[in-house]
Amino acid sequence: MFLLIDVWIWILIIICSIFITYFVEKKESSGTLATVSVIILGLVLYFASRHTIINLWNFIYTHIITTIMLFLCYLTVGLIWSIIKWASFFFSDRGASDLDHLVHLKS
Repeated sequence: MFLLIDVWIWILIIICSIFITYFVEKKESSGTLATVSVIILGLVLYFASRHTIINLWNFIYTHIITTIMLFLCYLTVGLIWSIIKWASFFFSDRGASDLDHLVHLKS
């Protein structure tokens, strides 16, 4: 039974990740629906699997160094991803035209 619950939790996380990616990449979206998706995922995970959440808090409490290292790795991956996305925009045609527009505004 425990394995079945864990499989459904992972399926829920994958589905929510797809929604978040869609809402963030949509041109006319402000990102609010992505934030709402994360909040809904958190609430569903909390109420549907309290024993898993309790075990998570216990893991964080007993393995604080590992938790800090995982959090720092998460921030590092996010930073690298944002630099790559910024560079890909900057070197794209749109980024170059925006840069040319800014140069013309200065002169």
